[in-house]
Order: sequence, then structure tokens, then C-alpha cells
Amino acid sequence: HKFAIYSVACSKFNNVIATGGADNAITLLLSNSSSSSSSSSSSKKSESDTDLQCVATISSAHDGDVNCVSWNPCKTLSHLLVSSGDDGLARVWSLIDSTHK
Repeated sequence: HKFAIYSVACSKFNNVIATGGADNAITLLLSNSSSSSSSSSSSKKSESDTDLQCVATISSAHDGDVNCVSWNPCKTLSHLLVSSGDDGLARVWSLIDSTHK
């Protein structure tokens, strides 16, 4: 995001985090969490680290700030994301990729 982030939503069915902010955009981040079993003193990673990778940005999701993003809580519809913005609209985004079942 180029400006403030107003909302963060973590999907409980996949490793995708959605953010919405003052730049009218929604960003999708893939969370790659890993656990380390070694306790090497030279390692700079903690025992449970999370790497975030930006996988998509919807740059003009709303005509104004994106105030809220939320994933559908139903497992069969977990690919649906809802956003609301200063434009007074609520939008539903379907985020299905080739690996979604």
C-alpha cells in the first residue's frame, strides 16, 4: 500500500491475508509460515517465522478509501472476499485460482 492500511483479514481456510487501505486498493498476501526445529545461535529466524508474499493487488477496488475487508467464514465459500469503501459500496470478490477446490 502507498498509504495507511485500514483493514486486515486473515482467511482461516487458506494462507491468504487481505488488506485494504487509503490508496483505494486491496492487497492479497500469501503467508508462508514455517517452524524451525533447530536452535542454532547463528540463525536470525525465530522458531516460528512467517514470510509474506504479495500475490495480487486490486489497485482501484473502490472510488475512495477501502475501509474494511472480510473473508467469507463458510469453508465452501472461503474464496469470497467482501470489501467496503468510502464510495458507499460493498463489493464481493471471487478469488478462485486453478488450485482451489
